[in-house]
Amino acid sequence: MKESERILFTDFLASMDKKFIESGWITVSAECLHSALVSDEKLSDVLSRYEWDLIRGSNGVSEIWSNGKWSFCHEGIDVLEPFVLYRSANYDIDNYVELSQDFRVLLNMHERYVSPTERHFVVDNENGDWEKVAEINGINIRIKLTVLRKYLALRKMNLLLFFDEMRYSQQSFMELGLTPVMNQIVKDADYIYNYSSLVNCHADGNKSGGWIVGKCVLRYREKDYNLESFNQDDKQYAEFIYGYDDEGEPKLHSCKKDTLSNYFVANGDNPLEMTPIFFKKEVLDKYYSNPNKYTVSDGSVGCEGSWSLYIDNDHRSYVIVPLVYLGNLEYSEQLYWKGYNVSPEKDMGVSKTAYTRWKEVNICNPMFPDLYFKSCFKQFNKKWENQFGWPLFLPLVEEDEHRYKTLHCLTTENNHSDFDEQILSMTKLVIDSFNQKCIQSEIDDSNPDVESYLKQKNFSSSTELKAGIDKFQAFLLSEGMNCPDMVDFLRKVQSLRSNSVAHRKSNKRKDLAKLYEYFKLDEFSEQQVLEDIFVKMVRTLKTLEKFFMPQTSDNNE
Repeated sequence: MKESERILFTDFLASMDKKFIESGWITVSAECLHSALVSDEKLSDVLSRYEWDLIRGSNGVSEIWSNGKWSFCHEGIDVLEPFVLYRSANYDIDNYVELSQDFRVLLNMHERYVSPTERHFVVDNENGDWEKVAEINGINIRIKLTVLRKYLALRKMNLLLFFDEMRYSQQSFMELGLTPVMNQIVKDADYIYNYSSLVNCHADGNKSGGWIVGKCVLRYREKDYNLESFNQDDKQYAEFIYGYDDEGEPKLHSCKKDTLSNYFVANGDNPLEMTPIFFKKEVLDKYYSNPNKYTVSDGSVGCEGSWSLYIDNDHRSYVIVPLVYLGNLEYSEQLYWKGYNVSPEKDMGVSKTAYTRWKEVNICNPMFPDLYFKSCFKQFNKKWENQFGWPLFLPLVEEDEHRYKTLHCLTTENNHSDFDEQILSMTKLVIDSFNQKCIQSEIDDSNPDVESYLKQKNFSSSTELKAGIDKFQAFLLSEGMNCPDMVDFLRKVQSLRSNSVAHRKSNKRKDLAKLYEYFKLDEFSEQQVLEDIFVKMVRTLKTLEKFFMPQTSDNNE
C-alpha cells in the first residue's frame, strides 16, 4: 500500500465498508474501535453526526450526586446500550474490555481462560463439541458473525461501530502528492465519518498525517432469528444404503422422516422408518475412545447433553440403526456414520434383543457377552450387598471410573492395544476391586480347608494373605465353596493383564506359553478370546450367585 493511501485510510475505509467483518468474524473492539447497540428509532439521529455518542469507559451505569446524596443511575442507555465494556485500571493492572453480560448469558457462552490478556468464549453446539464464538485479546474483541447476528435479530437492535484513528507520515503532503483537507464529512446510509489532514504534527520527525472519526452500523436482519423458521426444516440429511435394486446396485435413501413410509401410511415405494441400516462395529470406536464426552451402553450411544441414538449393538461385527433415527443426528454426525455404512447381506438382521424391544415393545437383557456381563455385574453386586450388607466389589476409584463405561468386546478381529486395554479394565473392575477388608473379616481360619490352603501358602493366618484373589479363595473355602477352576480363571486373567499381546508373542517363557495356551490365543482371534473371557466372567458371577444367593439366582448362564 502506498504511503499516501495509508494516510488517506484507504485500507481502513475498505474494512469499514465491510463492517470490519473478515472470514466470518467481526471485530467489535480495538485500539481505534468501540461498539454499542442502538434501536431503529434512534438510528437515524445517531447517523446524522460523526461524533461518538458513547465514549469509551461509559459502561451504562454510574453514581451521581443529587439532593445531598449519591444515587445509582443508568447512563446514556436512553440512546445507546453498551455492548463492549471498557474498564480503566490503575497501578499494575492494564486496561481491559468485557463483552455485554446479556449477550454472553443469553447465548449460554462459557469463558475459557487462555492467558492474563486472552480469553475465549465457547458454546456447546449440537454435536456436543465446544465451539469458539468470541475471543478477547487485550482490548481487541472478535465475534463469530452468525452468533452476533442471531443476538441482534433477537434483540431487534443494531450494532453501532465507532472508530477514531490518527496516522502519521514522515513525508510531507507535497511529497505524497496530497492536498490537505479539513473536516471532510462523508455520509452514506450505513456510515458517517469526518476526515481531516494533520498539518501541524512535527513530533518524532512526522511531516503529515490524517485523522478519521466516525461510525458505521451493522443492521439486524429478521431472517437471522425468525421464530417461524423453527417450523421449517432446512436441515441436511444424508443418504444410507438400505438394500439392493434389481440390478444388484445398492439402494440409498435419505433419513429424513417426512420422506419415509411407516406401518400406517405408505410414502410411495420409499422404505419404512424402521428399516435397519447396517454399520461396521468400528463406528463405535470414536465414542469408546472419548468417555468424558460420549457414552456407549446397551442399546444406545450418545453425547452427554447433546444427542442420543437408539442402536442395536448386540452383534459381533455390525451395529444397526433404524433409518429414521439417523435423522435425529446433526448432518456432520450423519456423515461420520455414513462412512461405516455397509450393504445388508442375506444373513444379517436385527438381534433378538432389538426385535423384542423395537417390535414387541418388551423389556429384555442383552445377549452379547460384553453387554450381558455389564448388566449381570451391576445386578450381582447389588444383590450381594443386599444379602450381606457389603458389596463384593468396591466402586472404581475416580481415575478408573471410565473403565466400566468403556468396557467392550473388540470391534475388529485383532487389535492388540484395545485387547490389552479391555483386559486391564476387566481386571480393575473385578479382581482389583475385591472388597478385601470385608472378605478378610469373614474368613474362618479354623476351617480345615482354610488351614490346608494357608499351609500351602506357608502362612499361619489369613491376615498374612496380601493378594485380593488369595483372600477371596480363602473366603470361598471358609464358606464351603471349593471352585479351583473358577479361581484359576481369575488368576489367569490377572496374569494376562500383566503381559501385553506383543510381549507374549515375542517371549518364550514357559509360564507365558501356558498362559497363551490357556486362552487359546494361537487358535482364535483376540476378538473371540475376549468374548470367551466375558462369558466366563458371567459364569463366575452366576456360580457365586447360585451358591450364596440361591433365592435370587435365575440359574441362567
